[in-house]
Amino acid sequence: MRCCRGSLMTLMDKGTFSDRLDQRRPCRSICLSDKTPLNAASCRLKASRYLCSVLSYSTMLRRAWHSVVEAITGRGSKVWEKLARPTVGRGKTQWPKSASDSENHGVRFHYDGTIEENGSVYHKYQVQPNAGKTPSSWKDWRDRNGGTHAVIGTVKVKQDATRDDVDEALKSLGEQL
Repeated sequence: MRCCRGSLMTLMDKGTFSDRLDQRRPCRSICLSDKTPLNAASCRLKASRYLCSVLSYSTMLRRAWHSVVEAITGRGSKVWEKLARPTVGRGKTQWPKSASDSENHGVRFHYDGTIEENGSVYHKYQVQPNAGKTPSSWKDWRDRNGGTHAVIGTVKVKQDATRDDVDEALKSLGEQL
């Protein structure tokens, strides 16, 4: 028998989650956390809470990433120039430099050298969560995914890119979150 959360994922994958919540027959699930049988009402309640937490978590990450993109490529910002023309060596943090930026945005761009793809040179950055005081969405991600050295994603910025090129590279990672 499966836990209500395990069966939820199975039902979501098959696209029958809403049908399952509407059924009135007894649920045959067992909650693995406390080993108790679940009736249909408690299974629906737990499943809907779990689904809401999954949806709100991904929404929070997208909003947090949007604030990072705005800080880099937004009006009046010159940070995008640092990503197009890095000033640090491989293995160092390109952005953020100040403690206040680090606290406000919660992620850092770790420079990982240059790569060549399709005849163009790109600067590769690994986006990682910051340690210490960070926004709650990045702190949750950090706690769930292995700490501050876990990689949220990789951003490839074309050498000598424009603001629009940098914005496009950052938004492509945002779509993957």
